[in-house]
Amino acid sequence: MNLFPVKESPLNQNTAYKYHSTKKYPALLFKVAGKLMVDMDEYYNMAKQAREAQIKEAKRVRSGLTVKA
Repeated sequence: MNLFPVKESPLNQNTAYKYHSTKKYPALLFKVAGKLMVDMDEYYNMAKQAREAQIKEAKRVRSGLTVKA
């Protein structure tokens, strides 16, 4: 675990507090001693997955745009 306070993370504070209160990403955000913390390892894993999904989608879209003669 690589923990950082929300104030020192790349997440917007308001967004982080909303995600925590709605329990949207429980592995990413949690409170320790009353401070909202971000697990940066989980954050980077989520970013990597999002990047891979976008690349896969772009390849799918591009393959459908090629003209076959």
